[in-house]
Amino acid sequence: MHVMHQRPRSPGNDVDSDTTTSTLEEDVLDFRFKSHSLRISASNVGAIGGFHPYKNLPQMLMDLCYQSSLGQKLLQHDANLLGLSIKSDEETMKELAKKAGAVTVEAVKKALTSQVGTTHDASHVKENVLKQAAKSGNLNRQEMKQLVEITRQSVDTGFGNVHEAEALDLYEKKCGWEVRERNSVIKEWPFRRCQYPSGDTMHSDQNSNIILESAEPICEAYEKRFLEKFRVAGEDNGGTKRKRKEGHTANYCTDDDDLRAAQTNKILNNSRDTSIENGQRLPLHQNEVEGEFSGAVAVCGSTSSTDAEDTSSSCNTASNSFEKDGSKKSPLLLQNDEKIKEAPEEPPLFYIAGIADGIRDELWYDESSSSLCPRSINGVDDDDDKRWKMRSIVVELKHRMRFAKLPPPFYDQIQAIVYCYMYRVDEAEIVQVIRGKRTNARQLLAQASICPNTQHDEKINNANENEEVEHSGSANDDCARPSDIIRVDAVQPDLLPSAEKGSSTIGVTEALVRSEAGVENKEQSFHLSSNTGPTVAAVKTGKKQTPGKPSCDFIDITTSRVSLYDPIMMHLHNWKYTILPRIRSFVDAVYSIRRDDHKRYQLLSALDAVDEKTSWDILHSECAWLRECDTAFRRLEF
Repeated sequence: MHVMHQRPRSPGNDVDSDTTTSTLEEDVLDFRFKSHSLRISASNVGAIGGFHPYKNLPQMLMDLCYQSSLGQKLLQHDANLLGLSIKSDEETMKELAKKAGAVTVEAVKKALTSQVGTTHDASHVKENVLKQAAKSGNLNRQEMKQLVEITRQSVDTGFGNVHEAEALDLYEKKCGWEVRERNSVIKEWPFRRCQYPSGDTMHSDQNSNIILESAEPICEAYEKRFLEKFRVAGEDNGGTKRKRKEGHTANYCTDDDDLRAAQTNKILNNSRDTSIENGQRLPLHQNEVEGEFSGAVAVCGSTSSTDAEDTSSSCNTASNSFEKDGSKKSPLLLQNDEKIKEAPEEPPLFYIAGIADGIRDELWYDESSSSLCPRSINGVDDDDDKRWKMRSIVVELKHRMRFAKLPPPFYDQIQAIVYCYMYRVDEAEIVQVIRGKRTNARQLLAQASICPNTQHDEKINNANENEEVEHSGSANDDCARPSDIIRVDAVQPDLLPSAEKGSSTIGVTEALVRSEAGVENKEQSFHLSSNTGPTVAAVKTGKKQTPGKPSCDFIDITTSRVSLYDPIMMHLHNWKYTILPRIRSFVDAVYSIRRDDHKRYQLLSALDAVDEKTSWDILHSECAWLRECDTAFRRLEF
């Protein structure tokens, strides 16, 4: 995110706009009219569709308008014309802290560098920054709000990065299946404008009664790294030929949520799976083995320079294509298969890019399989064992800063559904994690009375008042508004993760021994739901605190299943008839503002002045359907 601040115009800046435009590089001028190859992070799809109540959509609109290195040059050009300076979030955070005073500077340094072990610790770090800044009295209300928001993003993002691997390891122990392909590759899914035989590209947005144009996938999602090895980048906009290094992966994701493991563990270039290197990836779905996905699917990739400026598109057939037997179609292919296989005549309108946290297998009972044998007297098929099959599901990890949400937020479900399409699986599991510390039984039981659906072990019910028990730590919801995030006067009370009404729990205890230093024999107490709904696992870590390493007393894991074929959520239907048309509308808005100098300048000026109403008005003028959606606009105070 870029933050603009007014600066005095130098004499060199007082020039005519036409003169300045004439001196701008030709490739940057061409970029203004580039209406293809926009890259959208999978984690932002729900927000773009109008289903995220806290996301700053005008800021996202600006980021997409100035996407890529050429976009940044155009941003610098526009900022110079408007007398603005560009600063990163970290630079802005340090500048505001310096203005607040030396004590606030130290608090900000701690927020940027410390590795907190629990949600309570994360909350304390954020509260300390706000407390010291408020004490100084040197920041106005808007600057305080800006400091709070940047601090929250910095601490919460780092919190998830540090603890992701450990959380996935505990999830493996809970479910009993290995989580593989952890943030291993960037996947891209290209889309184009709908091209129906009738020429009709319009879909009705059911929620806002507005007719929208839509988009369709050009091909199935592909692994970016796999395709990069087999092509040489064409001429970039500057006219120079650049050859890509073998195995090099262009990083097109713009969202920290999708790139956290790639940045933290450097998985993309160091710890690569040899099976992926050779194009021999194991099938993610049993249907791939049985040939039930459409065959010879064309895998398309854009020819690009190292600056990720795509000017043309090439298409290759995947080496691991599958024969089509006609028994089942992949839900990916929204149109007929023959059209999807055609090489695109022009670059994609946009891409959806993302990295799933992991993939795991599971054994499932296929009730749809037909049986040739008649049922026996007891009503069981003679070949019943053949109905048990193996399938893969996507694992998406979410660290919560307050309590697990049941059901998961719809924008998280949309992200999981996008990964289902991209990885060609039918279901995903959203894993919500809370890291906490112990508290006494009196406080825990008082909190449990607030949450009537909370389930906990009998040892908590019978605990003495002075006994310490494990619970989820207090902190802030990762999606809360800035005004709800940090309180100076007191820490919000801790809340236990809730579970669905009526679901029964089973207490399971097992002894685990770890060989790593500083880890004792520990007892894990799992709370496993016996129904098909969310599963809650409360894990006592048993770790001794190691200097320089974040620690916690309690890790809570709550899992929720998301299915493409959910009869209640109707994800398949909503994806085609609601979400895709809205994405298309938002993408068109990006291109419209990018090519119009007046609109760009107006949006930049509004974001610089933190004029939220004006910036949202600009967005609503391009995407009128957003007025009826539950977005952050409804929570603003004008």
